[in-house]
Order: sequence, then structure tokens, then C-alpha cells
Amino acid sequence: MAIGPLRTSDIKSRVLHLAQTSVYQIKLSPPDEVNRHLKRNGFDYQQDGEDIELLCSNAVLPGTSLNTHQVLGDYTGVMERMAYRRVYDSTVDFTFYVDHDYKVIEFFDSWFDFISAQGEGQYLNDQDAVKNAAAYRVNYPKSYKTNMYIVKFQKDVSNDRKVFEDADTYQLTYILVNAFPTNIISTPISYEGSNVLRYTVSCAFDRYVLNKRQIEEIES
Repeated sequence: MAIGPLRTSDIKSRVLHLAQTSVYQIKLSPPDEVNRHLKRNGFDYQQDGEDIELLCSNAVLPGTSLNTHQVLGDYTGVMERMAYRRVYDSTVDFTFYVDHDYKVIEFFDSWFDFISAQGEGQYLNDQDAVKNAAAYRVNYPKSYKTNMYIVKFQKDVSNDRKVFEDADTYQLTYILVNAFPTNIISTPISYEGSNVLRYTVSCAFDRYVLNKRQIEEIES
């Protein structure tokens, strides 16, 4: 089948419907034991969780690859590659704006405390905090792992007010299976200029599942 040149109108219609990086949402749902730990430390995720999700300023869609090996093909000198295992990125990074109550920092730091079984509660002085924050063991994975969701929406760039109105519009949901925070990136602070404080967290996961759904299907 011969492929002819595209018309300008065809190119324009396709370019105007490119997916954008800025239209997404992060959904977190901490395990029950983590939620109870958060409440004991004065943090109610049912009330404050949505704020944390909306404060996510940067996220990364996870990647995947195939492990391959070479075999000698049927033709002389030709080496063929064959896949034998699919592998996933080990972590993804999320960057959050820090609100004036430091809820983002409190949330992830408390999740870390639960994983490492550190002491709980708020202390009257720093000495008591250091004394009670010793880690003796790590909790069971089932108690601190959860599914995390990166929901990627579509937006019509030809009309800033038109979002999700096209019947052919889809959303992609990346489900990070058995995810949990593994690294809190060092955050610099400085008197040299005043900028919004950002907080970056790396989360590990076992694998991801990609779910594509039509907007009409979601709203019905």
C-alpha cells in the first residue's frame, strides 16, 4: 500500500490533539496501618490527603524494558535478539510544593517512621524526640505497601477551556503496584532569594499496570 504525503489540514488536526505534560493527577491511598500511624501523629489523611495530591508539581511516568539475549539466526553472520523477561523501573520521583503547615513533609516522614518502626507522637523537646525515635526493626512489607496512581488526562490545546469534552478523549492511569516511599531527596533552603519550597520523594514499586479508559466511560 503506497503512503502519500499528508495534507496540511491532516497535520494540523493531529498536532492540535497532542497530549500535554501538565494535565495529570496523583492519587495516594496509604494502607490502613499507615493511616492509623498518621492519625496517632496528628495527621488525618482523609481530610488532608487531597491537598497533598494537588500539591504534586512534578511526576514521572514509569518506564519498562525487555531483557534480551542473542541467538545465531538462520542466515550466516546474522544474530537475532529475543526477549526473555520484562523489567520495570525500580523507582519514580514525585516533587511536591510544601504548604505552610508542612503537611507534605509530615506525611511522608511519618510514612518513613512507620516503615522503620520508629517512635510515635509529638515531643515537648528535641531531646525526647531523639530518644524515642530509635529504629529497632522494619515493619512487614504488607503493612506499608500500597497502590499509587498517576492519572494522565487529555486537554484540547486549541481551546484552554475545553477539557475532556471530546467523546474520543481518553485518560491513562498508571497503577504502581505495591508502592512505598524509599528516598526523601535533600532539600536546600537559603536566604538568597525566596522561592516556593519543594519536596521530592522517590517511591519504589513492584510493577505498573497501564489502564486506558474513555472519558464517557468514566463519567457514566
